Amino acid sequence: MHDGTVYGCGSNAKGQLVELSKEEMAFKMIPSLSKYKIKQIATKWDTSYAVSWDGMCLAWGPNNFGQQGHCMADEKRINSAIHVVANRVKQVSAGLRHFLVLHENGSVFSAGDGKKGQLGRIQSSDSLEKVPGLEGVVQIACGQNFNLALTNEGKIFGWGCN
Repeated sequence: MHDGTVYGCGSNAKGQLVELSKEEMAFKMIPSLSKYKIKQIATKWDTSYAVSWDGMCLAWGPNNFGQQGHCMADEKRINSAIHVVANRVKQVSAGLRHFLVLHENGSVFSAGDGKKGQLGRIQSSDSLEKVPGLEGVVQIACGQNFNLALTNEGKIFGWGCN
């Protein structure tokens, strides 16, 4: 939708559709996201992310691997979107159990399961940390356990289990 409204349908057993009922067979507007004008969505497995037009990143669904970027690491259903980053987010991308955030200044941040190097550092993290060695990034993409970043110089960097 051009107005930034988010709709969802399908299984909501783990909070994938935020506060909608357990099973939705037709698209319905997600009320808790209606106050944000969403410009981008990313999802993988059961966790979803959104970026608003004012640069805020939101996450919902399970957080058992810290893949929402905060320390509430359990499998409980999250009934509302969590503010991951307050402002200046350009893009978000989702891997299997991790995610990346691209800041407007070209920095990349990661959180979640990092056992295969997909966070750009040795250990997993339930909070967003800057990926070292990346500058001037203009686009990011996550695979299951790997990532790619495109720089403003046309260079592509890849890391993780690729």
